[in-house]
Amino acid sequence: MASQHDRNLLYATFDGRKNNDLAPHVLKSNNRGKSWEVITASLPAILPIYTIEEDPVNSNLLFIGTEFGVYFSIDAGKKWLQLKGGLPTIAIRDIEIQKREGDLVLATFGRGFYVLDDYSPLRSITKEMLSSNTVLFPVRDADWYVPKRPLGCSGSGCDTWWRAMHTALTSSAGSSGTRWTSSSDISARRR
Repeated sequence: MASQHDRNLLYATFDGRKNNDLAPHVLKSNNRGKSWEVITASLPAILPIYTIEEDPVNSNLLFIGTEFGVYFSIDAGKKWLQLKGGLPTIAIRDIEIQKREGDLVLATFGRGFYVLDDYSPLRSITKEMLSSNTVLFPVRDADWYVPKRPLGCSGSGCDTWWRAMHTALTSSAGSSGTRWTSSSDISARRR
């Protein structure tokens, strides 16, 4: 994969399962492929890799799809962390980033698609934040929401008819925030 930020930067992943090689293979080149550097130091010893994706805003933020979920790095592959958040331990075969919404779309093998809605807080995460117990990230601007009755109707009968014909689950009005809570902090609260 060619970097969106630096024309000399390339990333490559290799899957060695057909040769009984279950080790992770993620490589990086800073010179258009003349030489390559392995960037798997903090990954588990057994972790077949399928895909890699670079954030369009932060060149140091990388995502890899593996046999056992998705991992991310905030330092261009020096250290990897597993991204869980309810995602089952399943093969992530492809990753796509929806630039406009800031969503991370994950394609699995046999379970469909998962969407991490607005992953932009990962763009601002630092090593210091990861070592703290809790971090509250900036809140994204909310869209205006003005409730109105369909067709200008003000009676309850019209409203009932409209809701019966046109209903769908939508997000609630307002803005939402994101926080980081370390696993040690969660474990301490459960005791």
